[in-house]
Amino acid sequence: SSVASVLILPFAVVAALWLADRIVAHNTYWFAASPYLSKDVRQRWRRFWPIEPWWNWLRQLVQPMPTHHMQVDDQMLAYEQTERNRYAIGFGAVIFAYLCCTVCVLLLPTPWLNGMLGMAAFITVLLAYGFLNARQAIQRLGIKHVCGLVLRAVVSWLTYNRHGTRAPGVFRSPAGSAAGRTRRYGGVLAFLTFAMLPVAAYFPLASLLVGLDPWLEAAQKPWIVNWMISNTIGDHSVSLDDDAADYELPRVYREGLSRDRRKQLESALAAAAARDRQRQAAYPIVTASPEAAFWTSVRGAQYGLPWSTLSAVIGVLASTSFPPLLLFSIIFALGSRRLAHHLDTLEGTATAAGAYHPSTDTTFWQASVDRMLQSEFEAEQADEYGDTIRERDHLLVGHNLYSDYPVLIHRDILAEHAHITGDTGSGKSSLGIAPLIAQLLRSAQLNNESFSVVVLDLKGDMTLFETARHGVQDINQARPRRKRYKFRWFTNRAGRSTHVFNPLQQQHVRSVTPQQKASILLQSLGLDYGEGYGKSYFSAVHRDVLVKLLEADPSIGSFRKLQYVFRNELPTIQREQNLKARHVLEASHLLTVVDSLATFDALNVEPGDKHPEAVFDCQIDMADVIHDPQVIYFYLTAALEEKSVAEIAKLALHSLLTAAVHHGARKHRVYVFVDEFQQVVSTNLEIVLRQARSHNIAVILANQTLQDLDRGEINLIPTVQANTRFKQVFSASDLMQQDALIQSSGETIYELFSSTTGGAADTFSEREEIGPRLRRNDVIGVSDRPLQSFVHVTRGKGFSQYGGFVFPVQSLFHISPGEYDRRKNAQWPDARDGTIVPSATPSSEEQKPSEPKPRPTRRPPPPQDLADLEERIENL
Repeated sequence: SSVASVLILPFAVVAALWLADRIVAHNTYWFAASPYLSKDVRQRWRRFWPIEPWWNWLRQLVQPMPTHHMQVDDQMLAYEQTERNRYAIGFGAVIFAYLCCTVCVLLLPTPWLNGMLGMAAFITVLLAYGFLNARQAIQRLGIKHVCGLVLRAVVSWLTYNRHGTRAPGVFRSPAGSAAGRTRRYGGVLAFLTFAMLPVAAYFPLASLLVGLDPWLEAAQKPWIVNWMISNTIGDHSVSLDDDAADYELPRVYREGLSRDRRKQLESALAAAAARDRQRQAAYPIVTASPEAAFWTSVRGAQYGLPWSTLSAVIGVLASTSFPPLLLFSIIFALGSRRLAHHLDTLEGTATAAGAYHPSTDTTFWQASVDRMLQSEFEAEQADEYGDTIRERDHLLVGHNLYSDYPVLIHRDILAEHAHITGDTGSGKSSLGIAPLIAQLLRSAQLNNESFSVVVLDLKGDMTLFETARHGVQDINQARPRRKRYKFRWFTNRAGRSTHVFNPLQQQHVRSVTPQQKASILLQSLGLDYGEGYGKSYFSAVHRDVLVKLLEADPSIGSFRKLQYVFRNELPTIQREQNLKARHVLEASHLLTVVDSLATFDALNVEPGDKHPEAVFDCQIDMADVIHDPQVIYFYLTAALEEKSVAEIAKLALHSLLTAAVHHGARKHRVYVFVDEFQQVVSTNLEIVLRQARSHNIAVILANQTLQDLDRGEINLIPTVQANTRFKQVFSASDLMQQDALIQSSGETIYELFSSTTGGAADTFSEREEIGPRLRRNDVIGVSDRPLQSFVHVTRGKGFSQYGGFVFPVQSLFHISPGEYDRRKNAQWPDARDGTIVPSATPSSEEQKPSEPKPRPTRRPPPPQDLADLEERIENL
């Protein structure tokens, strides 16, 4: 068996070389999948390092790889050609090291230990060669870094994509599935083990410390249990030859000794002769076969011999650990330099940027998004509606917490609205809204797309504001002037620059009747209370008063002008429009809202005011939003004036919807983000969610909990749940939200085990139980983690196929911590052409609207009779 093992071991080493080449290829292609690399660099690199049989690498020593067809630059050519040659040398170096160690083994004077010493020397040479070879390429690497790099390569080979996920965005190993890679690794390791252990005599390492005597002593003991094959390790006991000649003292020397001394010496010589005869009989037993020494130590352990017990334990541990160590050494010697080189050039290490991608502050999230948005990958089959499935039509949400595949959301899913919830500080804005806005604007930059984004920020997040502003700046860098995005903002903060947004000066409002204008304003301001006793009456009162005011003075073009008419011209309008005084008193809510909105300068600018023409040219008009690509940001601080902020946000939202309805169908999509959505909850918002999709408006809502949407008489929870196709929950602290997640997760089968102690024996039982996929503890655990959330896609599209179940997701920040701090502390944009700076305490002249245009007065006809006169007096 020893001879057979020696003959098999070279083939095992060759098999280990083949496996090492596959492991190195798997990991270097993983490095090449780095999102930091551009597409052309990745393609050129793959021409240098194709997947081919390992023996082709040996040809590079004789015939270098042709590069005339590669179209590569000189730097890459110098890098990769040198590394290819070094890698090819590595195959020969491993085989040469094995041959040298074999020759040394044959020359050692201790044949019993030669195999073990040879394997130890072979491993040492491989590790030294691998480290020196890698260190020659990259001087800064230490032995710890190189060993860790190779160890991670082996772990990646055995564990990467162990779930077998074939989701888009998951790296496809050139070596196949994880199960196949594990089988190949196990097969080569078993082959190497069976060939190595007989050669190394199962590692009698203790003999190096105590010598051969413990084995010889153990060999003299008979087997306690006669279960071993005698011709494998010798007889079960050692018989001494009593007829053998004793050692004799020289005659001259013996005659000069006393009788007692002579007997003493003769006894000692006889004992030495007996020990020698025992050694001669035991040595063949110990060396009868490769595993004889191991089983001899086991025999001694049965009799309690201390060194035998220790040697048996050491032999088992060495026989278990040395074969994997030898395989690791071969992988280390062959692949350490190539892995280090590609880690440095393709992915970039912690100490230096990679050679093939720029050294920037780009985060992994940003690089991954750019890679996805620039992807040309298309599915072979169209979807159920016949549409082509393209990777660049998706947005990255995060990675599945359990299977670690990227979670992609098709943009058509957002077109049917989204809802994001989470407690304060859970990441609704930084992990939910901001990454979506950044990706949308980045897609417009990379793919030359045109759409609009409207952000209604009711808490005043400067980081989110800067995300939108920087996104527009990046888009406009590479676009001609006529195709650039516009970025306009509106704020209720006094003393800050702002663009003008006048709901009564919108293009679609100018061409509607007074009745339609009144209906738009009442729905926008939440003054249309809906159907029901009392509600319908006061809604009709508001409509009657507002319509009469607009009919009486068609020049009303701002809330400040409406306030002026309300307070100064109402008696005349009452007479002319037959407006009842009781209705005026019952419309006090309308007057209060108008008074509140009239205090905002940026909300009441109209032609004829003392403002430059650029202010009107750059005003926020929702008709332009639905036709021209632009980003509109409403920076509203609800902490200062909650009611007014909610009314402004609702005005913007309804203005956008009515503008879309007025201008008809189009392909230009508008994405509307509403942060702190609970501030604008009203019954009239139901129509926004139900009709926005048909007008190509995607609404993304964000608030803290579902319970925030239930305001007693106004409960938008069913409407939001039914009209949002994508939902993301960053934390679920209230029981209602937890129950909704548990119920939406679906059901699965659980196996329950129980045991009963008592009687003659313990009894065990097993039963199956159907329960929700997510338990309450799962929801609580994910809610506790800062970067984790739950995602629910009710109906999939494209690569967003998740079965309709709720599942946990791990998200990443879209910017670095340093960039986040810079954006958070950024200064508000300075005033420029097209903006105004409202003062904190506007003067009375600023509050007074421009003089109304003279309108014809109508004299009432003369009374026909006394009854008619009395009725007019009563009305007055």
